Amino acid sequence: MKRALTVVFLSALVAAGVFAAEVPINEHRPLNPDALVEVEMISGTVRITGWEKQELELTGTLEDDRLKLEITGGKDRLKIEVRYPEGKHHNLGSSNLVLQVPRGSRMSVDTVSAPISASGLKARIELNSVSGDLDVKGSPSEAKLNTVSGEIKLEDGASVENAELNTVSGSIDAHLDFRSGGSFEFETVSGNIILRLPAKVSAEFEVSTFSGSITSDFGDKPVKSSSFLSAEELEFTVGSGGARVKVNAFSGNVKILKD
Repeated sequence: MKRALTVVFLSALVAAGVFAAEVPINEHRPLNPDALVEVEMISGTVRITGWEKQELELTGTLEDDRLKLEITGGKDRLKIEVRYPEGKHHNLGSSNLVLQVPRGSRMSVDTVSAPISASGLKARIELNSVSGDLDVKGSPSEAKLNTVSGEIKLEDGASVENAELNTVSGSIDAHLDFRSGGSFEFETVSGNIILRLPAKVSAEFEVSTFSGSITSDFGDKPVKSSSFLSAEELEFTVGSGGARVKVNAFSGNVKILKD
């Protein structure tokens, strides 16, 4: 009787995924230097690094053998997707993906609760997550970074030509320069925004908050835009202008610092 109960109990654990097997990933695909690489997954982590080889190396793990890794496309456009069993998205473990791609690859990554990090990339990147942090090191030509409840960090972005960083309840911390003719937008609802800029920066700034303060090492002092709220705004031009910069924090503070 005890043995029968044990068998039933173990079967239930297996069915619930307690003993699900971890699946290692080791995939290689040839890629053109400017290929578009798309990634879609729900939970786990995504780490992307640019390298000199003209190929994709994908390693990492699927923490549940019921998850399926699907890779489609060719040298110009490749899509990587972690698929779940029909109607099952809970208690199935996470996916941890490590990608190495040509530096000139264009990246498009969508996750739900997975943080995304990228480094060493030179082309356009678009990273989207619901509750994951976004961490970018290096200078992609264009960066579009969106998260709902995560934080955004952009480091060493000296050659970024255009950038759009948006988060709802997280903070933004960007260390970059502004290329002449570029467009740069930073927006958060309930988080703070910190911009770290070189002293020689040249751009036109339009900065505003609804219930937060503005501190800037450039331009004049901010002015109150409401007699009832702590809203502030600041507009100024540094150098010859050239780049257009818009910064908005609804209920957070903005700091523009001279590096």
